[in-house]
Parts: sequence; structure tokens; C-alpha cells
Amino acid sequence: MWLEESNNQKINHLRSKEYIETGSETVAVSYPFCLQMFSETIQSNENNTKFEAKGLLDIIGKDIDQK
Repeated sequence: MWLEESNNQKINHLRSKEYIETGSETVAVSYPFCLQMFSETIQSNENNTKFEAKGLLDIIGKDIDQK
């Protein structure tokens, strides 16, 4: 079941707002659809250029490559 909206707000906008409020520069996701949803929402907000969404495997792979 897909839940598209809650209280007339899109779920990806709510989740991105929650993420940005944490102050963290990166959010890690394990599902490609979530990566797409976070990325689109972050990119649509010009004030949030320091924030980014990354796939968990990309982060893990970078760590392995650096060792």
C-alpha cells in the first residue's frame, strides 16, 4: 500500500523536512525509491544546498575504498 499524502502534505516533503531539521548534511537510505524522493525534495528547495541523500551502499563502498 502506498501512502501518498498526510494532512494534505506529501510524505517525501514531510520526511525531508524532518531530516533537514536534524542538521545532518547527509541522509542515508537503503531503498532506491526513497533516494529518489529525498533527492528531488532536497533539490527543489534552494535553501538546502548543503544537504544530500545518499544510498547506503554508496556510503559503505566509499568507506571500503578508503581503507
